[in-house]
Amino acid sequence: MQGTRFLNQAVANQPQRTATIHGERRRTWREVGERVPRLAAALRVLGIADGAFVAALAMNNDRYIELFFAVPWAGGAFAPLNIRWFLAENAYALTDSRASVLFVDEALVDQARALQASLGWLTTLVYLGEGETPDGMLGFEDLIARHPPMADANRHGEDLWVIFYTGGTTAHPKGVMMSHRGLFVATVSYLALLPSIEDLRFVNHPDFDRFDLSSLKTCVYGGSPMPEALIKLAMARLPSLAFCQVFGMTETGGFATMLRWRDHVTSGPKAARLKSAGQAALGNELRVVLADGSDAGTGQLGEILVRSSMLMSGYLNNLAATAAALVKGWMHTGDAGTLDEDGYLYVADRIKDMIVSGGEDVYSIEVERVLFMHPAVREAAVIGIPSAQWGEAEHAVVVLRDGASVTAEALSAFCREHIGGYKIPRSYEIRSEALPVTPVGEVRKNLLRDPYCVGHDRKIG
Repeated sequence: MQGTRFLNQAVANQPQRTATIHGERRRTWREVGERVPRLAAALRVLGIADGAFVAALAMNNDRYIELFFAVPWAGGAFAPLNIRWFLAENAYALTDSRASVLFVDEALVDQARALQASLGWLTTLVYLGEGETPDGMLGFEDLIARHPPMADANRHGEDLWVIFYTGGTTAHPKGVMMSHRGLFVATVSYLALLPSIEDLRFVNHPDFDRFDLSSLKTCVYGGSPMPEALIKLAMARLPSLAFCQVFGMTETGGFATMLRWRDHVTSGPKAARLKSAGQAALGNELRVVLADGSDAGTGQLGEILVRSSMLMSGYLNNLAATAAALVKGWMHTGDAGTLDEDGYLYVADRIKDMIVSGGEDVYSIEVERVLFMHPAVREAAVIGIPSAQWGEAEHAVVVLRDGASVTAEALSAFCREHIGGYKIPRSYEIRSEALPVTPVGEVRKNLLRDPYCVGHDRKIG
């Protein structure tokens, strides 16, 4: 299984079809197919071969796509960096991967220069942005123009293609190694689950009604369970879209389950499935296991495990973390959930975010889903804070919609209509500023929790 075959097939089957669009610039698959081998040849001259890393720090554009294929064509491995990270975070990733070549666009030139100044092995900066190439950098288009095409290096199978750095909330990010096999299978599985691949949340935006969105055909969402009230609102306001939810993580190739468009129904006997993350995606197996490693029964809560051909190869330079996560071929996700009799997965929470209050297990996502249903609430996060009486107490941090107001007492009364009394938050913080999130949009609950843990022997979670 070879990632560059996707490009070869596109060039052979639809050479005149538009491949990339960036502003007024359009290129066909034939043009992309001619440019990638030339860029790969330039990378070889820069020393990229035998799995050497090439990094990129840039916004999405057409050249980024060409780079994604050119790196393995040259024989290298790709290490995309996070545009939302600070200098020290991207320096950590470059130190971990030892990438010697960094591609950068106009928005991040200053950070790229600072990274090169502090990392002796980062020898080359290549500019893939618009306009003139900055001093001291090589030009993307010039590299393509000056080098004749090279033959594909034939990276395939278990050869490393991409390393994705996880957006960790409490520790250094880990480099998730994805092979050609893993990404190849993940791509095929993903496309097979979509309603259409031929024409390949934001409902709170104040300008939502100003735009014609009728051309949108498919909406794939994920990252965390969508509050039921929000997905129902999105479905009502965007009736032409086929909604698909994915659940997974970087380590599972980006997804492991899908709640397909046909399961997005709001009435009838199948309406409860809207709360699920769907069934195992093509080529994936799911287990929910108890603390002793045995399989949980139907509807019984446990840790979600995933096995497939699209799992990561491991964490770069971190054998201990790899051994803890990948056990006998199963990826231990760290997420808790249940399976129903039809194999639909219901995600409860991150195990580390479970709150044990008065001896009862409370999953924050369950409470957050209820808070999201309140018309005044825009964002909500539920955390466990130290309590002399309960061990941990549920504390809700709530961000209100513009112009809305609500009291803690009203929120508790609302929660009481939907969940058991022991799950209702015992305290609230109602704030105007947005919740802190990681670069991939996960709420940084550690930052919300830490002020309440000052003076205690340990941090909760």
